[in-house]
This record gives sequence, structure tokens and C-alpha cells, in this order.
Amino acid sequence: MHNQKKQLHPSILAASYQLIGEIARWENISEYILHSRWLIEQIKQHIIGDRLLAVGCNYVEQAIHFIDTYLEADVLSVKWLASELNITTTHLSNLFKLRVGETVAQYITKRKMNEIIFELTYTNKTLQEVREKYGFYNHSHFIQHFKRHQGITPLKYRQQLHN
Repeated sequence: MHNQKKQLHPSILAASYQLIGEIARWENISEYILHSRWLIEQIKQHIIGDRLLAVGCNYVEQAIHFIDTYLEADVLSVKWLASELNITTTHLSNLFKLRVGETVAQYITKRKMNEIIFELTYTNKTLQEVREKYGFYNHSHFIQHFKRHQGITPLKYRQQLHN
């Protein structure tokens, strides 16, 4: 479904390959059975994500599509999304909260953080390049924001990856 909608992101592929690698290590049917609940959770969290929750609500589906498309753009905001969808910000927020379980602003922030983490993990881009790409022009604001969501600074996060 992601591929048909041209929304197959490299992070989804990375998560898929990690899952395949984990499954390949299982040696017998008992391990498959024991890990089935974990596997389903991993698929829900890292591959299907929030898109399954949005199915059936055109406004939320379109909003998620716009968020994915304009994640790096300066125009992306709840007000801009509502304007593009021709609905009020309140209506969009209510639909999003009902379908996805979080506000539009929280979702945008989560998506940006996921992209930043992906870039810090799989690219050699500098912290400055990554933070500016996702609209964080103030370095200390970016560090505080990242730490609030990840519990550590972006530099510490990257250092832990190399250890």
C-alpha cells in the first residue's frame, strides 16, 4: 500500500530489513510462535505506522500525505494543512486526535524526529545540515527539542550509535 501511494520511505525499508534479519536468526517453529506478538507489534509500529488508523477518513489521509510531502518545507503547520484541506484547524485537530490518537502538531513533531533520527543513524550529514533540513534554525532549540523527545542530545545519540 505504501508503495502504491509512493510513500515507501527508506526508514520503512530499514525497519523491514531489520525484522527480516531478526526472523532469519530464529531456528525453529517454537521461536516463531514465541515471538509472534513481538513481530506483530514491530510491524504495526515501524512499518504500518499511523496510516492504518487514517484509512477511511479522507481528511486525515490527505493530511498525512501532505505532512509526508512537505515535512522539510517551511510552510508545514496545522494552519497551513487545514487551509490546504479547506477545513478549520479545530476540525482537523479533532479528526486527527480521534483517528491517530495525537494532535496534528504532535504528529508533525514525531515525524520530524523520526526523520532526524533516521538521518543521524544512516547518513553522514552534520547535525547542522539535519536540523536545518527539518526547520530547526536555532541550535539550542533543536537540542532541547531532541532531548525532550529522545532523552539525550543529538550528539550523544550519534556517539552511542558508534559505540
